[in-house]
This record gives sequence, C-alpha cells and structure tokens, in this order.
Amino acid sequence: MSKYIPLPQIIALTGLRRIGKTTLMQKVVLDFINDGFDVRNIIYFSFHDFRNIEIKELMKDYEEFMEKDFKNGKYLLLLDEIQKFANWEDQIKRVYDIYGKNIKIIISGSESMFIKKDLKRHYPEGYLSSRSKIFHSKNSSDSKGLNILPSAYMKKNFQNNLKNML
Repeated sequence: MSKYIPLPQIIALTGLRRIGKTTLMQKVVLDFINDGFDVRNIIYFSFHDFRNIEIKELMKDYEEFMEKDFKNGKYLLLLDEIQKFANWEDQIKRVYDIYGKNIKIIISGSESMFIKKDLKRHYPEGYLSSRSKIFHSKNSSDSKGLNILPSAYMKKNFQNNLKNML
C-alpha cells in the first residue's frame, strides 16, 4: 500500500470485520508522524457511532478548531467505517475534487460488498475509478509482509505519540 501513498488516488481498505483495517490506518498515521508530518494535519474519524455528520461539516469544524485551511498545506484524512455513512460517495468525491492536491484520503469499510455495490450502483461508468485504489483483504494472512504490530500495542503507541505531539 505504501507505494500508493504519494499518488493522488483515494485509498480504500475493504474486508471482513476485525481483519485489521483500522490498525493499518493507525500504522499509516504513525508512519506519517515518524516521517515528520505535522500531527495537527492528520484527521482520523470513525463513522461507527456518528452516522449523520457531513464530511464537509467535519472538515469545517476541524479547520476552525485547529486554525487550519485545507487549501494550504498537506493533510492526511482517514475515514473509518465509511459504509455506515449515507451518501459517502458523493461527499468523498467532492472533497477529492476540491482538495485532492492537498489531502491524501484513506477510507475503510468493513462491509466490502456494500462498498463495491454502492460504487457500481452510483457510478457504473467508474465515476471514482480514476480517483481511488481499493485494497481488499479476505483474511489476516493477506497482511503478511506489512510488518503490522499487534492492535493493542498500536493503539497504546498511537495514543502516546499523539499525547506527546500535542
């Protein structure tokens, strides 16, 4: 997946529940931080419990709270459990079209068939196809060679790094 990080496409992580998509997202965040990326330019949001929020509303609140402007600088936007959010495809497309040069977008969804069906239903001509690269994992053995640490360690390390950076 790391070879796609510098490319402009949206990265979509799909697969079964509890396969490690969120852990992989945390690893990407840690890699960005370890490479000197400004932690204040990293936005992680899970739609697990928040299904009625608009992405543009989330981004606007972030810009105000952090005193940032997505049109200036580089950002990492990670949206987890996106399939639980209605109309996510149109909103992701809008964000990509407006800020694509400044924001690397990574999305995940535990119901990969739902994501694929929605993409095909809404964009049969491949509306997002040039904007995205989808990674699908069938089981945890698919992540061999990714050097992913155990989830509990990643979560603790992730939280400690964020505390230290803020």
